[in-house]
Amino acid sequence: NALNALLTLLVLGGTIVLFGAGLGGLFLANRALQPTREAYTRQQRFIADASHELRTPLTFLCANTEILLDGRDRLDPDDVSLLEDIYTEANYMNILANNMLALARLDVGEGHFHREHDIVDLSKLAESITHQGKAAAQKNGVALHFESTASVLVVGDPALLRQVALILLDNA
Repeated sequence: NALNALLTLLVLGGTIVLFGAGLGGLFLANRALQPTREAYTRQQRFIADASHELRTPLTFLCANTEILLDGRDRLDPDDVSLLEDIYTEANYMNILANNMLALARLDVGEGHFHREHDIVDLSKLAESITHQGKAAAQKNGVALHFESTASVLVVGDPALLRQVALILLDNA
């Protein structure tokens, strides 16, 4: 009887101790993760605020560049080419800022993410990326040229495909 009582006491006591240790562990883990959660929330707020604040100057940059390009016949052809590059990059940065804002909103549960599904000619995209990256390539002493024999059509988001191609070119 004494052994059975001792066994029951040990099993019951062990269960209570394990349950208490589990609750204590959850409490301590929650306290330890609280600064991480707060940092993540601040980071998401910063990304949303920064991307929102970037949109206005980028919109003005694009609009002013368009105005200058409207008078392209009065400009030097090299200047027109530079303005077109500025306009392309400003539009690209505007798309990135919009994507950052959309992702920040998705992380906090606001909004939805819409992806375009168009037929994209990868040859034309590669030609545009090559033209866009020539200045950076020359700066780094690299020769960059475009060569294509046929068009390659895919279904996808043109902005995301452009972003991937730019990342690949930059890494190369």
